[in-house]
Amino acid sequence: LKYTLNTSSKGGSVYALYAGIVHLAIGCILIVGLQKAIFIDVKLIGMLLAAGGLLGLSYYGYYYLMNKDSASNVLQLASLESVTTPLAGIFILGESFTVSSGIGVGLIVLGIIVLSIDRGVLQNLTKAVIPMVVILLLWSIDDVLLKQALDQSGFIIAYFWSRLGLVIVLLGYPTQFSKLQTIVTYHSRQEHALYIFALVCSSIAIYLTLYTYANLPLSIANPIISTYPIMLLGVMYIARKFNIAEIEPTTNLWKRFSASILFLSGIYILTTAI
Repeated sequence: LKYTLNTSSKGGSVYALYAGIVHLAIGCILIVGLQKAIFIDVKLIGMLLAAGGLLGLSYYGYYYLMNKDSASNVLQLASLESVTTPLAGIFILGESFTVSSGIGVGLIVLGIIVLSIDRGVLQNLTKAVIPMVVILLLWSIDDVLLKQALDQSGFIIAYFWSRLGLVIVLLGYPTQFSKLQTIVTYHSRQEHALYIFALVCSSIAIYLTLYTYANLPLSIANPIISTYPIMLLGVMYIARKFNIAEIEPTTNLWKRFSASILFLSGIYILTTAI
């Protein structure tokens, strides 16, 4: 995603629409292949469309930040969802939260702080943090709606209707469709192939996230999922090592190692608290 945005000046939100369309197509293929019935209770459809719509609204800001800042900075700020979504699960859904869970989440948050200081995120508060607070609020509401609908809809159907809601919202911006037509011809086949490969990977991640949300409380599942900056650092290293894409260099490895230990310790405590 970051590599593709670096090669274009067309704006980030149109890539969210591109991603939504590809994800929706993947959802249609799976529904047809697995012979799933997409028409479920109207209330559930409304919740899932609303969840996707909120996610679509958040993507305007998320892709803007991804286009303007480094991928690691944006993702580390986004990892604060490990705090906001569990709080939404506790106060809105009435999920229980034990001392062990609190310690696990605390270690993960501490790891995020270590990484953020390392990347200089705290020096750009006015530029990135305020938009990210709004994005995190939208994500939290989106996760709560998904959690409420998943028990009855199943994660494959939830994926389809939420992606449809996302595409509808992103198509609502007046110039989006014309921009989408532009980027189709703007990028080379190799760039399109790379981006679609990334979207297939993210689609798998979304399915696994929905499956996790369906089987665990938000206050447990979300902090674990929010530790993906560890994976990002590894992928970034491989991308640079083999010249796959132009990605910013990784510095201060000892801080990153410390943050990884905090992340893994937090995940271990959370999993033992289930």
